Amino acid sequence: MLIDRPSPLIVARAAEWAALFDDVTVTDADKAAFERWCAEHPQHRPTFERMAGVVARFDGLDLIERRTIAAVDSGRRLRRRVAGGMACLALLLAGGLAARQSYAVRVLWPDQRTGAGEQRQLALADGSRLTADTRTRFDDLRNGDTREILLFEGQLMAEVSRDPARPFVIRTREGTATALGTAYSVRRDGAGRSVVTVIESRVRLCPAKAADHCRTLFAGQRAAITPDAIGPVETVDPEIAALWTTGWIEVHDRPLPDLLGELARYRPAPIRFDASELAAVRVTGSYPLTDPDAALRSIAAAGALRIEQASDGAITLRRAAR
Repeated sequence: MLIDRPSPLIVARAAEWAALFDDVTVTDADKAAFERWCAEHPQHRPTFERMAGVVARFDGLDLIERRTIAAVDSGRRLRRRVAGGMACLALLLAGGLAARQSYAVRVLWPDQRTGAGEQRQLALADGSRLTADTRTRFDDLRNGDTREILLFEGQLMAEVSRDPARPFVIRTREGTATALGTAYSVRRDGAGRSVVTVIESRVRLCPAKAADHCRTLFAGQRAAITPDAIGPVETVDPEIAALWTTGWIEVHDRPLPDLLGELARYRPAPIRFDASELAAVRVTGSYPLTDPDAALRSIAAAGALRIEQASDGAITLRRAAR
């Protein structure tokens, strides 16, 4: 689904409201004015909620993002001290334009996203193909000179059409994975890492903060990137590693909590379990990612487990009573 991004002015105004509500001196009049602003346009409240999240994460922002929020916040103080509001508006607009280019704000309005349980294939104009996994968000930054995908969350498989003049790059906050051949996947695993798996040919990995520590992976190899380093290289079966693109997962003697964590990514409602209780249970088999409930029933039947389903759709797995 293509996500409409708000205008720079809406982003700037939302950032100002977020800075205001971060202040303990906010008044009832401020709150009433905010509600009137939210009612003016359907993008106003969602944009404010996203910008409030950026303000809440201020300590973790990079230099550009800090300057953006600082400009908004200083503009708010200036507005309180000076009767004229034009100087504040200029600061806000400049801050909004800068924010649109920063990672922390781009991630709030990705070009593409998939929902829980959704997988989507995209044919690119250069002949390449992308498969987006469940809960994936990314921007398509390709233009006439570059082929670059910015992955914020989730997992992508790229089947790349060769063009030596225009390298195909998947970029994450942790670094870059540049195709030197045909097919590879990149996954942000939620632990400050990007995991790259090469299905065919070669891929060049470069950490974001250590560009002189790049490494080339070959088919059947996998490694994790952090901003500062590349982790140990693992050997994987390329066919099994790519199986998720067909809606399946295959595991061999894998701890059950690991598999449940994977299946949970494909359900809108959570899967609840006690990892310590199930740690000794190991599973082998093929399970449908596109029907995680069927997978859970199969796992429960084979492992003497009990499934409890709540009214909100959440599922809890427990050991069956002996």
